[in-house]
Amino acid sequence: MKKRLPWQLPILIVCIMLSIGLGLKVVLMAHYTIEDGNVVYDVYTIHHRVDRILELSKVTIESYDKLSHGLGDKLKKNERIVIERAKQVTIQTGEHLQTVYTTGRRVADILMDANIVLTDLDRVRPGLKAPVAAGEVIYLDRVQKEHSEKVLETTAPILYKVSSELEAGTTKLVSDGSSGQRIVKINEYMENGQWFQSEIVGDSQISLPTSRVYQLGKENLFVTPTGAPYAVKAVYTMQATAYDLSFASCGKYPDHPLYGITRSGTHARPGVVAVDPKVVPLGSVLYVESLDYTRDYGFSSAEDTGGAIKGNRIDLFIGDNSSARRYGRRNVRVYVLDEKVEDHLIVGYGK
Repeated sequence: MKKRLPWQLPILIVCIMLSIGLGLKVVLMAHYTIEDGNVVYDVYTIHHRVDRILELSKVTIESYDKLSHGLGDKLKKNERIVIERAKQVTIQTGEHLQTVYTTGRRVADILMDANIVLTDLDRVRPGLKAPVAAGEVIYLDRVQKEHSEKVLETTAPILYKVSSELEAGTTKLVSDGSSGQRIVKINEYMENGQWFQSEIVGDSQISLPTSRVYQLGKENLFVTPTGAPYAVKAVYTMQATAYDLSFASCGKYPDHPLYGITRSGTHARPGVVAVDPKVVPLGSVLYVESLDYTRDYGFSSAEDTGGAIKGNRIDLFIGDNSSARRYGRRNVRVYVLDEKVEDHLIVGYGK
């Protein structure tokens, strides 16, 4: 007769197997840390893939968020998963608004995330290295440059020469003269599709005008607005501009050894003008009369030259940059005086 097994034996076997299974699970279980901003999760699981660990922790990831690991990566025990949440930022270009979800911290990073490439002319506020918080706005101005060239006519200057052969007070046309041509190079700037600035980047003479020449009776005198008469050698109608000691105007900084020094070796100051020595000899004393009803530049001294000062051009020194820029281009009559003028009168607009 066979001996029966105790009925408790199967139950004992099941308990042993469960204990072994639980023991194995405990042995195989690993610890992981999830850092989600300021929130930290401690996870214990037998799974090693990032996506399963996140799923067990009920942590969701959006497409714009950044993970320290790929979702399919397998982790080692005690490794960390770091989540960098995307923030919403607005990029405004003109009137156009673009919403961007990004983990970028600086302006440059956010523009890169938005696939925005800047040109050398574009402007962005705040600067590329500035930090950007959620909800802030980045202002972007798209700047385009268009180049054009125009050929302009240069009117013939009028030159009066004193002659002893004519009766005082009479004039005689000696030469009709002719117009010249110059080419002006212009950069036009568009900001977000709208024009906002023009800049002359080149102004060169193609052909020089020749003067329309009159002879004047020898005793012709120029009388200043104060009533003082002065004998004249010659009279020119010229186009006047103004310059100062800024780098944009003179091309030199204060630390340059020739900063503020004229072609004649004197110091630039109100009353000094730049001329073409082929027309007006350096050292000449002049009176510059306005032809547009503005104030005369007055008595001046031809002590300087300039690369663009050719023919019937004259450049007047003005002490401050804003006044020089406002002067623009004006037509003037220039009297080359035939007698000495006291130094205290040669001050241009400085008086």
